[in-house]
Amino acid sequence: MRSLFACSLVVLLVACGEPSRHVVADAGVHDDASAPPITRDVRIADRAVIAWMRTDPSDTWWVEERLAPIPAMRGDRDPGMRAIARAGGDGARIVVWQPAASDVLIDAVMHASGEWTASGIDDEWRPFLARGDRDGLRGRVVLDDPTLADEPGAWLPSANRDALRVGALSAASLRLVVDGDDVVVVLMNDSHAVLAYRVRWRDGDELERVARTLVTPATGMLPALPMGGSYDPFDAMWAQFLVFSASDGEGGTYVTCFTDRARLDAHNAYFDTEHALLRTPEAGTYRPSDVLVVRVDRDGTHAWSRVVGTVDRDDLVFGIAASGERVAVIGRSRREPGHDNTELHVMIAPLSSDGVVGPTITWDAIDSAIAQTAAFDAEGALWVGGTEGWTQNPDGLSLFTDGHPFVVRIAQAEVVRVDGLLPATGGHAELRALAIDEDRVWTAGLENGPLTHTHDADPSRVRSDAWWTYSPRE
Repeated sequence: MRSLFACSLVVLLVACGEPSRHVVADAGVHDDASAPPITRDVRIADRAVIAWMRTDPSDTWWVEERLAPIPAMRGDRDPGMRAIARAGGDGARIVVWQPAASDVLIDAVMHASGEWTASGIDDEWRPFLARGDRDGLRGRVVLDDPTLADEPGAWLPSANRDALRVGALSAASLRLVVDGDDVVVVLMNDSHAVLAYRVRWRDGDELERVARTLVTPATGMLPALPMGGSYDPFDAMWAQFLVFSASDGEGGTYVTCFTDRARLDAHNAYFDTEHALLRTPEAGTYRPSDVLVVRVDRDGTHAWSRVVGTVDRDDLVFGIAASGERVAVIGRSRREPGHDNTELHVMIAPLSSDGVVGPTITWDAIDSAIAQTAAFDAEGALWVGGTEGWTQNPDGLSLFTDGHPFVVRIAQAEVVRVDGLLPATGGHAELRALAIDEDRVWTAGLENGPLTHTHDADPSRVRSDAWWTYSPRE
């Protein structure tokens, strides 16, 4: 087996002979030979870029969001309004699709054909899938599953089994990965069961469901609520209700989510496993949170599950990457035991495609840090991006100071900073999306964003500006 972290020399940050170009979205490209060697640097007012769909300099696609404050009443939505956007070689931004007000877009992926699939939730918290092309929406289908009512592992005893729904706290769990012509949809339903559906489009806009997998069964969960606040940086309140997924390109889909004792007890009882939290006798009565990882095969088989994270410390997961035999879960880990938020470290947990767990890496970045996106390059090296430099209430969720983006490359378990790939950003800034191709490193996120209490007096002012860029690898 190839080593998870087998990789080449550190990337040389050298311009490719092309002048830097700064782009104000909708205004075109401007040459600036005096700027740093960034091939393109795009800014979009009042948005955040949260995911890449296609990274091609002549045809770039992404998912963008207008930030939303913490929901104040029933019916309020988090995340904020999202849309699919693209830009051509001239840098001009085109919004391809923004759903109707009754729907919330969550995720979107690009097919090799140039068509796209998007996931979202309607005003009854039912998941839907949408299909389109570069001209916009072609069709929309509610993801229904009447037979799920007969799956006992998918429901809490008090649940209403009339329809497949996400919970009010797990709306953002509705993620997509592409595997050939298929799309794998993962979600956490309103009983906090994690499900994976393999689907494909047939006969235009008709949706065929190929397989359904119960990734981990229903369990009771409660959110971590702050005392006040207008915005929830890093989804701290909803982190345990998030689900992340990745495809290795060879038939394996990897699904990961937060796990605690209740989640593991339910998982062990249903799957006859013997998973335990990562703790030593020195932890005493404290039971830390860790991360559950499950592989789902193309036929829907629940192939294996593993618990990863740091021993005796709380972990939260914020992403996963996979390629061939390599898998990596990313997020953050507490430096101190217990519920102490004095300093948070980047957490990187490697696995192999057959479930062999490697040593977890915790990286002490500037002040507190969180890994929010990751990708493997063609040589097998892992790239991780996120946000560092912020401080947090040691006893709570409130951020006190601005953060800024970072990028690292993992070389033989050594963390190597490559921040020279990043543009200058202002205010609170985050790196939310990362992609690596043969020639370039693509990064994107937000700047001038809010902290927890920035706009407590006026939550309507919660906003940020988007940035995205690509830089030459060599």
